[in-house]
Amino acid sequence: MERTPKFILGIALAALLGAGLFAYVYLQSREYLRGPRLTITEPKDGSETAEAELSVSGTAHNVSYLSLNGRQIFTDERGRFKELLLLHAGYNIMTLAGKDRFGQTREKRLELIYNAKTRRE
Repeated sequence: MERTPKFILGIALAALLGAGLFAYVYLQSREYLRGPRLTITEPKDGSETAEAELSVSGTAHNVSYLSLNGRQIFTDERGRFKELLLLHAGYNIMTLAGKDRFGQTREKRLELIYNAKTRRE
C-alpha cells in the first residue's frame, strides 16, 4: 500500500480524534474515578468541648451512601450535612463513612474530648 499524503492525513486525523475522545472521557469521569470526598468542617479534630450536645457538619461529594457512627445521614443538594451528636464524658471517636455508586469507600475519623467538669452553669 502506498503512503500518500491523503492516507497519512487520514491516519493523523483518526489518531487526533481518538486522543481527543480519550481526554474528554477522562476529564468527565475523573471525579467519579477519584471516589468519595469527605470533609468535616466543624468541630476540629482533637478539640475539647464542655457541651454534651455537639453539631457535626461538613461536605460529602460523589457519595451514594453516607453514615456517621454507622447511622445513615443525608446531604443537601450541595453535598452539605449537619448532624447533632450526644457525647460521652471523656474521649469520643466519631467515624464518617462515604460510599460511591462504584463501591469505593472513604472514612474520616473525628476525635473529641468532652470535659463535663468545665461546663458552665
